[in-house]
Amino acid sequence: MKRIVLFFSTLMILAGCQAPTAGYGSLEGVVYPKDNQDKALSMVAVIYGDSATYTNIDGFFRYDTIPEGLQGLTFKKDGYFDVVKQLNIARDIVNTTTVEMELARCGWAVGNLDSYFGTILRTTNGGDNWVRQGAPSIIPEVNLIDVCTINDNECFIVGEPDTVHRKSTILYTNNGGNEWKNLAPQSIPLVSYGSIISKDGKKIWCASNDSSVIILSSDAGKSWKLSINSENMKYYSAITTYDGTNIWACGMAREGGAAIEYSADGGTSWEFIPVGASTGIQAATDIYADIYGTIFLTGDTGMGLMVSEDMGHTWESVESMGTGNSLFTLSVVEGSKIWTASEAGTLYCNADNGKFFNSFPQDAQPTDYVNDISFLRDGLCGSAIITQADNLGSSIYYTTDGGLNWSKSTIPYNFILKNIDFVGGNN
Repeated sequence: MKRIVLFFSTLMILAGCQAPTAGYGSLEGVVYPKDNQDKALSMVAVIYGDSATYTNIDGFFRYDTIPEGLQGLTFKKDGYFDVVKQLNIARDIVNTTTVEMELARCGWAVGNLDSYFGTILRTTNGGDNWVRQGAPSIIPEVNLIDVCTINDNECFIVGEPDTVHRKSTILYTNNGGNEWKNLAPQSIPLVSYGSIISKDGKKIWCASNDSSVIILSSDAGKSWKLSINSENMKYYSAITTYDGTNIWACGMAREGGAAIEYSADGGTSWEFIPVGASTGIQAATDIYADIYGTIFLTGDTGMGLMVSEDMGHTWESVESMGTGNSLFTLSVVEGSKIWTASEAGTLYCNADNGKFFNSFPQDAQPTDYVNDISFLRDGLCGSAIITQADNLGSSIYYTTDGGLNWSKSTIPYNFILKNIDFVGGNN
């Protein structure tokens, strides 16, 4: 039998027969928001196997070598639902496709305790209406301060410590808020955590608003460890990252003045950076790092808005905001559209020419103040928490046209709300 196989193999070689070779084709396309092809989506991850490319400013992408036949690609972008597309790649030609991605409209808002448990509200329609979640049996009797929305199912919330059970408060849901669990072990410092950030739901950082403690988890909150107990910081007001490796936490230095702790390795080591452009009585109130490495910072007591192009080591004031503004919240969309708010109910947004304009909701009182603002990734839909001057209740306003017009959201009660975040938002 072996001689027969060898004989026919020799005949095939002599006849010039060869095994078929694999063919390859190219693929290019454009990614748009669903039902809107007026503006394409940039920075969409186009994943094929173990490789990935990103769409450019025009939403265009290209793969030069993809095996022929039916191939699967995944499209990912913060704030949009993933798209998995099967494409039949023809060999030796440029194959083309168009992809539409749907905007995620889910978000959460948190606030002070009411009816014996902390307030959690959820929206699934971009902020038009909200429902309360939780119950005294599963949510501790504490004020909740910050929220980080991962996707339409997963969310993290932090707040004041649960002194009754001697645990910090780090709440988590993975089913859209139907169930909540406090992930905080008794081994971490029993302090108030006022800010939380995560890009993927796996690596998480929490910063304390009444101490110099930052903790981190690398396994979706299953375990936690102390990242830093800074000798230089008095407290933190906000924490940010654009890649899950470079981390900035802002607040007030122990000796006074706005300051930052910066980590270039995900929280293993930290560098203390005083904000030299601030005075000793000022404190940083919010911080945001965009995907291009630009850092935005707000501060109180007339500090205003500042920007850094060197990872937070030097800062310049944004002159178009004017001088002497005290700003308390910050939302940046795609690194270009900046929202911030000051005392006495003033909500600012930068226009196309870089100047800032007042965009306060028309029926809000001028004595009210803005607690927080968050936009969906389209830059058009967003919500703002506005609290009465007497601190007796908060309202949520939402916009669908980039802040030109605001409408009052439907919420179940006049809660005192602190923070709001949408899928893909800025926390």
